[in-house]
Amino acid sequence: MAPLVEAQLAKPTTTLAKAFAAEIDGARVLESSEGAWAEMAAALGSADEPAVGIDVEGNQTPGAPVLVQVACRTADGGGLVILEAPDRAVGLSAPLRGLLANAAVKKVVIDGPANADLTSLGLERGAAAEGGPLGGHIIDLEDVACALAGGTAVRRGVARLIEMGLPALGAKRHC
Repeated sequence: MAPLVEAQLAKPTTTLAKAFAAEIDGARVLESSEGAWAEMAAALGSADEPAVGIDVEGNQTPGAPVLVQVACRTADGGGLVILEAPDRAVGLSAPLRGLLANAAVKKVVIDGPANADLTSLGLERGAAAEGGPLGGHIIDLEDVACALAGGTAVRRGVARLIEMGLPALGAKRHC
């Protein structure tokens, strides 16, 4: 075990801001609009493997969430993030609903045990389980972590999942 510990300790330390500097610095954040969704559609249309990351805030009550953040990589290597604050009476915008229904675009989420994010987006509970952790068009990184590293009694959460990936980046977390 000593060689494994030494190899881990020999890795340089980094912060998340440094590890993901290119993604953070190269991202453009836009409010939900026809133009923003058209730009995202163009970025996804030019991608070999179209994928978006989706985060949901304010999903504790029935109906649309308070905020949905959708991010993708652009052709120039940067990122595009759309922030949508759905009208609680109307729900999600038509472009967001279309994206969620589009099985050609992978949707990556980190949901909780109650599947509140997926439910607030109008997706079936367990939608990420269709086809296994890496199958289907909805991928829950919690499910992927359990498939790769084993199950846990408690969800790991985004910070732990990122920390688990740092060795693949050749670094360890800086405290």
